[in-house]
Amino acid sequence: MCKFCKESYILIEREVWGKTYQLVLEKDSLVINVTGENVASKSVKHKIYYCPFCREQLGKNTKKRTGKCNACISPFNEPIFLFGLEVEENLAVDVYLDCGPDNSYLDIIVKDLEINHAENFSHYINFCPMCVKNFTKAKIIPGMDCHRCGSPFFKSQISGYAYQCFDCDEDFGT
Repeated sequence: MCKFCKESYILIEREVWGKTYQLVLEKDSLVINVTGENVASKSVKHKIYYCPFCREQLGKNTKKRTGKCNACISPFNEPIFLFGLEVEENLAVDVYLDCGPDNSYLDIIVKDLEINHAENFSHYINFCPMCVKNFTKAKIIPGMDCHRCGSPFFKSQISGYAYQCFDCDEDFGT
């Protein structure tokens, strides 16, 4: 197990319209937490089967899954809705799994239905948390995190650079 699936790990944390939204990896679940003024703290969980970073099977009663999940076989690689939370009237947050042919992202979409506006935030993951499809040949460098965003570093595919951060979309030297 990696450091991400051993403990709670914040994948995304953003402030939008006076509220803080977090997408957290907690053992065998993804969790949305919402806090802020004029809103009671709210959260909702969604069970996942594999760590999106180390491919470790999560949960004691999880059966070994075979084949690709709906997100990985969706036509035109459209994001698949995983779960959501109504924060208050006309304000909701949804989590999508976006599995493309070469990479995968967990997306949070915060929607204000009154003004018909949405904010989208993404976090790159290495494996599909539902069926462990491998999205990249890049390997996580243990113990190395991006100094800008805190996401794990991967071995860079570009010569002259040692590390790559998929969330910042940038390569770094030694």
